[in-house]
Order: sequence, then C-alpha cells, then structure tokens
Amino acid sequence: MLASRAVASEVSGVAATGAEPPLGGPPPGDGIEPVPATPPPDRGALRAGRVAAAVVIAGATVGAVWFGQQRGEGTNLVADIAATHTLGAVSGAPSASTQGYRVAAQVFPNLEPFGGWRPVGRRTDRIEGRDLATLIYQHAGRRVTLSLVAGAPVAAPAGARRIRIKGVPMARQTRDGRAIVSWTRGAQTAVLTGVGIPARQLYSLAVAMTSPNLIGKIPQKR
Repeated sequence: MLASRAVASEVSGVAATGAEPPLGGPPPGDGIEPVPATPPPDRGALRAGRVAAAVVIAGATVGAVWFGQQRGEGTNLVADIAATHTLGAVSGAPSASTQGYRVAAQVFPNLEPFGGWRPVGRRTDRIEGRDLATLIYQHAGRRVTLSLVAGAPVAAPAGARRIRIKGVPMARQTRDGRAIVSWTRGAQTAVLTGVGIPARQLYSLAVAMTSPNLIGKIPQKR
C-alpha cells in the first residue's frame, strides 16, 4: 500500500517542521476551508415573535432533549472516545499485513509513508454501546492515537470547530491539552488525537488516511 506523492509529501513536510500557523488565518493554498458560521437572526423578527415563540420553545424543549439523547447528540461522545487515549496501550503493536494493522475487527492504515509513524501499542474499549479499536503510533518520541468507531458515524460535537481540508470535513476540539480531530472516513468515524502535536499535522494525517490510495483499507465491523 503506497501513498500518493502529493499527500505523502505534504504530511512529511508538516511532520518535519512541526509548525502550526495561527488557526484564525491559515496561509493561502493550504486547502483549509473554514465552515462559515450561521448569520445572526434579524433582531426585529425575534422581538415580533418572542411571545409566541416562548410557548413553542417550552413545549419543544422536552422533545428536543429526548430526541437528542436517543441519537447520542446530548453528550460529547468524541471526547469520551479521546479520553480512552490517555489510558495507554494494553498490548503491543499488531503485525503488519498487506492491508495494514489489524486490531480486533478493524484494519488500521500504515502511516509510515506519512511522516514515519509506526504502531507501538493497541487497545480495545466499549463506549456507550460502541466497540472501539485503537492503535497508537509513534515517531521521533511523539505519539498520535487513532480510534475507529463501530457503527453509524458519530455526530460532531456542537462546540467543536468545523473545517474542511482538501475536501475532507473535520471537527476539532481540545481536552486537557490533547488535540482531538474527528471525521467520517468511508462510513465510520475516526478519532485522532495527540499531545504536543500541531493540529495541522493531525489534519494532514486525516487527509492522508482518506486519500484514494488508502480509502477502503479500513473496513466496517460486521
């Protein structure tokens, strides 16, 4: 499994420099497309319908909370998944195959062409009824941790920053100094985290794993 020259070159460059430009103003041509925020509603319209809307909101809130809990959107499931990354490995790295590295029923990609990241440990967990397979990669004394989540894609947390890089939509958040990037690859959610790793480097690894050369190498759990 070989990486495309364009993607591998981009990721290796980020790994070499470790630099992360200010998030508020990425340089031109880096492929980052900030998702625009929803424009504020018209204040006049809000004042005119405030009384009637209050009644509707009061009745709808209960239903919305219930519906959100049923879909798992009332909690930050991605952050819960990332919390398992602080627990470390429970066993050593799996052996490589032609597809990549197998953890439980999931196959993880070979990231060595994308900056020299090699697997050093693995673990499995179950979070809110979801089976979770995790592989820890290391390069030059630093680590990134990747989890693949069984089941339907996990909704991005409401408070996460949403961006699009090279056509790949992602969500970013930070918990206790750990940068967390989540995205949908194929038809499942991937969660990639790192401490002391520039977020831009995590973005590049996510793009690399979603490139045509690697797509399909992470099958759905059946």
